[in-house]
Amino acid sequence: YHYVADHRVIGISPKHGPVAGGTRIEVHGVDFMESRWLFCKVGDAEPFPAVFWTSELLWCMAPAATGPGTATVEIACNGQDFSTDRVEFEYVAPVSVTALEPPNGPEFGGVVVYVHGTGFFDSPHLQCRFGESSVSARFMEPTLVECIAPP
Repeated sequence: YHYVADHRVIGISPKHGPVAGGTRIEVHGVDFMESRWLFCKVGDAEPFPAVFWTSELLWCMAPAATGPGTATVEIACNGQDFSTDRVEFEYVAPVSVTALEPPNGPEFGGVVVYVHGTGFFDSPHLQCRFGESSVSARFMEPTLVECIAPP
């Protein structure tokens, strides 16, 4: 038996993901230890093994949630004493696109396209996909996103 320093969770990235789960969460903190007892807990889900990267970085996979909402991300280096830092992951509803305005444009791109739908949220990672090309998107409101069509 040996004593270990108290670990702390400072932040996570990304801070949100789909209710279906499967988002790889980078957990940033201090005094993480590599151990077979290194576990992650997201909300009320059962704890599961975390992946140690450095004493300041771990990876956890977000489990599925029953619906949209926030869940606290906690870490235990000994399998039982979970962190008490209030770092939250937000589960979001699936995105649904209902209309594009305009519905088409020229091959050389440059046209502003308004994407209507549901489940949009403001994020620096928000993107629109046009075939194989992805472009940054601008959040307008939960039912509207603006993109510029690529060439």
